[in-house]
Amino acid sequence: MQIFIANQFTTFLAGSRNLIKSSHHRPSAKMASMTNSNSTLDEALEALSGAAANFANGNTNHAPMVVETLTVLGHDQAILPWIDNYRPMLGDRPSSRPALQGDWREALGKRDLWPEWVALFQAELAERPWPEVLNLWIERLAPGFSGEATHGIIRTAHAVRALGARETKPRLNELADALAYWAAAFHDFKMVAPSSYRFGIKQALAQVPPLEVSRAGNITETLGRVDMLPPFAPVTNLYQGGAKPLDDLSVLTEHFAGLYLANAHDPGRVFALLHALTGPSALRLLAPHISQANTELLMRFAWQTAAAVQGIWSRDKATQIEDGAETDAAEDLIDAAVNSGAAHAIKFTEACLREHALNPQPVYLAAAKDAIGRLDG
Repeated sequence: MQIFIANQFTTFLAGSRNLIKSSHHRPSAKMASMTNSNSTLDEALEALSGAAANFANGNTNHAPMVVETLTVLGHDQAILPWIDNYRPMLGDRPSSRPALQGDWREALGKRDLWPEWVALFQAELAERPWPEVLNLWIERLAPGFSGEATHGIIRTAHAVRALGARETKPRLNELADALAYWAAAFHDFKMVAPSSYRFGIKQALAQVPPLEVSRAGNITETLGRVDMLPPFAPVTNLYQGGAKPLDDLSVLTEHFAGLYLANAHDPGRVFALLHALTGPSALRLLAPHISQANTELLMRFAWQTAAAVQGIWSRDKATQIEDGAETDAAEDLIDAAVNSGAAHAIKFTEACLREHALNPQPVYLAAAKDAIGRLDG
C-alpha cells in the first residue's frame, strides 16, 4: 500500500494510517493541507526548544527534523517516545544573546554566533510574514548550501513545510533556529569556473571527475577542503540550469539514490551520499514558498554540493533498478524506518518517498530499504 501527497510544486507524504493513495495519482489540495496540521508537532518542538543545535562532538542535532518527518509520515504516537530515546545525546541550548549587530556577512559561518543569529531571525519574523523573511535570506544563504553537510537547508526546509501547514509560535521559533543554523554553519565554494563549461544536468553528472582529498574527516570538514582541489573548479559550473529546476532535481535525486546503492558497501561513503539526496531534495519543500529565481539559485548550489559529494565519495557507478522490479510498499518502508528509530533512516526514507511520488523510479524504494537495514538508531 502506497501513501503519497503531491502537487505540481512539492510532495507531501500524508499519514500512512489515514491518507492512502497510489503513487501514480495526485490527491486534492485539501488532503495536502492536512500534512503537519496537528498539535503533536508543536508539543515536540516545545520539548526540544532547550536543546543545542549540535551535539558535544559537533555533529548535528537531528531531532527537530525527525519529529517533523514523523508527523508527515503519520506516526505522531512515535514522536515523544523517540524524543525520550534521543534526549541523552542533546546538549543544552546556549543562553540567549542580543540580536546580531553590524554586517551580517561578517558573521556567516561563525558557529559560536548561533544565538545572535537566532535573535536576529526572531526579530525579523516578528516584524514581517515568514515567507518574506524566507525569500530574503535564501537569496543570501543559498551559496552556503553545503554548510554543516547540508543540514542548514534541510532543517530550514522541514521548518518551512511545518509552517506551510499551520503557522504557530513553536514553528516560527523553529524557523528562526533553522535559518540561524544555516547562517552560522555557512560554507561556500569559492572556486568558480568560466560559464562556458555548462551542460544539462545529465551531461554534467557524467562529467564529474574523481576528487582526492588528502586528509580524511567528517562530511563538513571534507567539503570545507574542496576549494584546495584544482579539479573541482570546472565542476562548479558544469550544470547550466534551466527553466524547470525541479525537473532537474528529480534527475539529480534519482542519480544519487543509485549512487548510494552502488557505494553503500563502504561505510565511509554512506552518510555523505545520503545527504547528496536529502540536501537537494530539501529544495522541493521550500519551492512552494519561494520565488522562481530563488528556486533556480538553490538548484545551482545544490548541484555544486552534490557534485562535490559525488567526486569525493562515489567510486562505483550508480545502480540501475529496472522498471517493474519488486520493491517494498511505501507503508512497509515507513513502518520499518520508524521502528528502526534511526534519525537518518527516517529522514532518508521520507525523502525517497517524496521524490518517488513525482518520479516513480524503483531505485528510490530500493535505496530507502537499504538505508533502513544499514543504519543504527
